[in-house]
Amino acid sequence: MNLESLFYLRHGQSGANLAGLMCGRNCDSPLTDLGREQACLAARILGQVSVIKSICASPQHRAQETAEIVMAVLSVPIVTIDELAEWDVGSWDHQPFAAVREQFLSNVDPPGGETRLALVQRVKGALSHCAAVSQPALIVSHGGVWMAVQQILGLEPIRSENAIPYKLEWQANQWAIQRLE
Repeated sequence: MNLESLFYLRHGQSGANLAGLMCGRNCDSPLTDLGREQACLAARILGQVSVIKSICASPQHRAQETAEIVMAVLSVPIVTIDELAEWDVGSWDHQPFAAVREQFLSNVDPPGGETRLALVQRVKGALSHCAAVSQPALIVSHGGVWMAVQQILGLEPIRSENAIPYKLEWQANQWAIQRLE
Protein backbone atom coordinates (compact mmCIF):
# COMPACT_ATOMS: atom_id res chain seq x y z
CA MET A 1 0.00 0.00 0.00
CA ASN A 2 1.57 3.24 -1.15
CA LEU A 3 -0.32 6.04 0.58
CA GLU A 4 1.12 9.27 1.95
CA SER A 5 -2.15 11.01 2.70
CA LEU A 6 -5.84 10.36 2.50
CA PHE A 7 -9.08 11.83 3.70
CA TYR A 8 -11.88 9.98 5.51
CA LEU A 9 -15.56 10.82 5.80
CA ARG A 10 -18.18 8.69 7.48
CA HIS A 11 -21.58 8.98 5.79
CA GLY A 12 -24.13 11.50 7.01
CA GLN A 13 -26.74 10.56 9.60
CA SER A 14 -28.90 7.62 8.50
CA GLY A 15 -32.31 6.58 9.74
CA ALA A 16 -30.67 3.80 11.76
CA ASN A 17 -28.25 6.29 13.36
CA LEU A 18 -31.19 8.48 14.34
CA ALA A 19 -33.00 5.47 15.86
CA GLY A 20 -29.87 4.31 17.74
CA LEU A 21 -29.75 1.01 15.84
CA MET A 22 -26.77 -1.07 14.73
CA CYS A 23 -26.66 -0.98 10.95
CA GLY A 24 -24.01 -3.14 9.30
CA ARG A 25 -23.33 -4.37 5.80
CA ASN A 26 -26.74 -6.04 5.53
CA CYS A 27 -28.64 -2.89 6.53
CA ASP A 28 -28.93 -0.05 4.04
CA SER A 29 -30.59 2.73 5.96
CA PRO A 30 -30.90 5.92 3.86
CA LEU A 31 -29.70 9.35 4.90
CA THR A 32 -32.03 11.56 6.90
CA ASP A 33 -32.57 15.20 5.97
CA LEU A 34 -30.03 16.06 8.66
CA GLY A 35 -27.64 13.51 7.11
CA ARG A 36 -27.89 15.31 3.77
CA GLU A 37 -27.26 18.66 5.49
CA GLN A 38 -24.22 17.16 7.25
CA ALA A 39 -22.90 15.87 3.92
CA CYS A 40 -23.35 19.34 2.37
CA LEU A 41 -21.38 20.93 5.22
CA ALA A 42 -18.64 18.32 4.88
CA ALA A 43 -18.55 18.98 1.13
CA ARG A 44 -18.02 22.70 1.76
CA ILE A 45 -15.20 21.94 4.21
CA LEU A 46 -13.58 19.47 1.82
CA GLY A 47 -14.04 21.96 -1.03
CA GLN A 48 -11.44 24.10 0.70
CA VAL A 49 -8.96 21.21 0.33
CA SER A 50 -7.96 21.49 -3.30
CA VAL A 51 -5.71 18.41 -3.31
CA ILE A 52 -8.40 15.67 -3.31
CA LYS A 53 -8.29 13.88 -6.68
CA SER A 54 -10.83 11.07 -6.26
CA ILE A 55 -13.50 9.65 -3.97
CA CYS A 56 -13.43 5.97 -2.94
CA ALA A 57 -16.85 5.03 -1.64
CA SER A 58 -18.67 2.12 -0.08
CA PRO A 59 -21.37 0.64 -2.32
CA GLN A 60 -24.02 1.15 0.37
CA HIS A 61 -26.65 3.79 -0.34
CA ARG A 62 -25.92 6.03 2.66
CA ALA A 63 -22.23 6.27 1.68
CA GLN A 64 -22.98 6.64 -2.04
CA GLU A 65 -25.42 9.49 -1.40
CA THR A 66 -22.88 11.22 0.84
CA ALA A 67 -20.17 10.74 -1.80
CA GLU A 68 -22.41 12.18 -4.52
CA ILE A 69 -23.09 15.30 -2.45
CA VAL A 70 -19.34 15.77 -1.92
CA MET A 71 -18.57 15.02 -5.58
CA ALA A 72 -20.91 17.83 -6.66
CA VAL A 73 -18.57 20.26 -4.88
CA LEU A 74 -15.19 18.63 -5.57
CA SER A 75 -15.90 17.59 -9.19
CA VAL A 76 -13.75 14.47 -8.90
CA PRO A 77 -14.68 10.89 -9.86
CA ILE A 78 -16.28 8.42 -7.46
CA VAL A 79 -14.80 4.92 -7.45
CA THR A 80 -17.03 2.38 -5.71
CA ILE A 81 -15.01 -0.19 -3.76
CA ASP A 82 -16.99 -3.15 -2.43
CA GLU A 83 -14.46 -3.76 0.37
CA LEU A 84 -15.43 -0.37 1.88
CA ALA A 85 -18.89 -1.71 2.80
CA GLU A 86 -19.76 -1.58 6.48
CA TRP A 87 -18.82 -4.33 8.90
CA ASP A 88 -21.12 -7.35 8.74
CA VAL A 89 -22.42 -7.29 12.31
CA GLY A 90 -24.52 -10.46 11.96
CA SER A 91 -27.31 -10.74 14.51
CA TRP A 92 -26.48 -7.29 15.90
CA ASP A 93 -28.01 -5.72 12.77
CA HIS A 94 -31.13 -3.68 13.53
CA GLN A 95 -30.57 -4.11 17.30
CA PRO A 96 -30.47 -1.07 19.58
CA PHE A 97 -26.82 -0.15 20.10
CA ALA A 98 -27.50 -0.04 23.84
CA ALA A 99 -28.34 -3.78 23.73
CA VAL A 100 -24.97 -4.76 22.21
CA ARG A 101 -22.80 -1.94 23.55
CA GLU A 102 -20.99 -4.00 26.20
CA GLN A 103 -20.08 -6.77 23.73
CA PHE A 104 -19.13 -4.22 21.05
CA LEU A 105 -16.84 -2.31 23.41
CA SER A 106 -15.36 -5.57 24.76
CA ASN A 107 -14.12 -6.47 21.26
CA VAL A 108 -16.46 -9.45 20.99
CA ASP A 109 -17.09 -10.55 17.39
CA PRO A 110 -20.74 -10.25 16.33
CA PRO A 111 -22.60 -13.59 16.29
CA GLY A 112 -23.14 -14.71 12.70
CA GLY A 113 -21.15 -11.77 11.36
CA GLU A 114 -17.67 -10.85 10.24
CA THR A 115 -14.84 -11.17 12.74
CA ARG A 116 -12.89 -8.05 13.58
CA LEU A 117 -9.82 -9.68 12.03
CA ALA A 118 -11.70 -10.39 8.78
CA LEU A 119 -12.92 -6.77 8.71
CA VAL A 120 -9.36 -5.47 9.08
CA GLN A 121 -8.12 -7.77 6.30
CA ARG A 122 -10.93 -6.64 3.99
CA VAL A 123 -10.25 -2.97 4.70
CA LYS A 124 -6.52 -3.49 4.01
CA GLY A 125 -7.56 -4.64 0.55
CA ALA A 126 -9.77 -1.58 0.19
CA LEU A 127 -6.89 0.73 1.11
CA SER A 128 -4.76 -0.96 -1.56
CA HIS A 129 -7.53 -0.26 -4.10
CA CYS A 130 -7.66 3.37 -2.92
CA ALA A 131 -3.89 3.67 -3.33
CA ALA A 132 -4.31 2.68 -6.99
CA VAL A 133 -6.67 5.59 -7.84
CA SER A 134 -5.75 9.25 -8.24
CA GLN A 135 -4.20 10.45 -4.99
CA PRO A 136 -4.93 11.83 -2.54
CA ALA A 137 -8.31 10.16 -2.24
CA LEU A 138 -11.28 10.78 0.01
CA ILE A 139 -12.75 7.59 1.46
CA VAL A 140 -16.49 7.79 2.14
CA SER A 141 -17.53 4.84 4.24
CA HIS A 142 -18.75 3.77 7.68
CA GLY A 143 -17.91 3.70 11.38
CA GLY A 144 -16.78 0.06 11.38
CA VAL A 145 -14.49 0.67 8.42
CA TRP A 146 -13.11 3.74 10.22
CA MET A 147 -12.32 1.50 13.21
CA ALA A 148 -10.37 -0.83 10.92
CA VAL A 149 -8.54 2.01 9.12
CA GLN A 150 -7.33 3.38 12.44
CA GLN A 151 -6.08 -0.05 13.49
CA ILE A 152 -4.31 -0.64 10.16
CA LEU A 153 -2.58 2.76 10.29
CA GLY A 154 -1.67 2.43 13.97
CA LEU A 155 -3.73 5.41 15.06
CA GLU A 156 -5.10 5.99 18.53
CA PRO A 157 -8.80 5.14 18.10
CA ILE A 158 -11.24 8.02 17.94
CA ARG A 159 -14.94 7.72 17.22
CA SER A 160 -15.98 8.98 13.82
CA GLU A 161 -19.07 11.10 13.96
CA ASN A 162 -21.39 11.33 10.98
CA ALA A 163 -20.00 13.45 8.14
CA ILE A 164 -16.97 14.84 9.98
CA PRO A 165 -14.01 14.88 7.57
CA TYR A 166 -10.52 13.82 8.63
CA LYS A 167 -7.15 14.22 6.96
CA LEU A 168 -4.64 11.42 7.54
CA GLU A 169 -1.03 12.09 6.62
CA TRP A 170 2.24 10.19 6.91
CA GLN A 171 4.56 12.44 8.96
CA ALA A 172 7.80 11.63 10.77
CA ASN A 173 7.39 7.87 10.21
CA GLN A 174 3.85 7.66 11.56
CA TRP A 175 0.31 8.55 10.60
CA ALA A 176 -1.10 11.83 11.91
CA ILE A 177 -4.79 12.66 11.95
CA GLN A 178 -6.48 16.03 11.72
CA ARG A 179 -10.19 16.74 12.04
CA LEU A 180 -11.21 19.25 9.39
CA GLU A 181 -13.63 21.99 10.39
